[in-house]
Amino acid sequence: MQLQVRKGASTSRDPKTAATELHAAIAAPEAAVIIFYCSPDYDLDQLASALVELFGADAPLIGCTTAGEISPLGYLEGSITGVSLAGTGLIVETALIEDLRNFELERGDKAAQSTIKALTARGIAVSGANCFGFLLADGLSMQEEALVSSIYGNLGDIQLCGGSAGDGVRFESTYLYYQGRF
Repeated sequence: MQLQVRKGASTSRDPKTAATELHAAIAAPEAAVIIFYCSPDYDLDQLASALVELFGADAPLIGCTTAGEISPLGYLEGSITGVSLAGTGLIVETALIEDLRNFELERGDKAAQSTIKALTARGIAVSGANCFGFLLADGLSMQEEALVSSIYGNLGDIQLCGGSAGDGVRFESTYLYYQGRF
């Protein structure tokens, strides 16, 4: 399999312009997943609308707000950055676990198990040799360790990586983007 990676960033403070510049840099019609990180200073409703308009409502697009963005332009604040991954045989399944502040371990177990089941149903022999897990979590939920523990405990030899959403250094509210909305 040849992996195709497109990466980009925008330093525009205008949500529509930022989304347009990001789209121009990373859009790939065959992308299996598109991941972005953005400043919490954007009007997130406007940014979400622009992302849906540009990438499409059914795009495999996930993301979160940050406490600074590591981008192809270096470390930035007040920006958006992202990457798209495409390649023959690259298959992605996503799951959303809402309301992490009231997290119960069974919800993490269920998310991991249902994702593995969905991959298996698509003909994937799920193992650490050909799969990895990627996690974006609410950085203010105070449940990240429990979340990681419950998911990782269901993955066998599959490695898990990722990080936590931030809101600059305000420590008030973080946002994750999934299926067209923050």
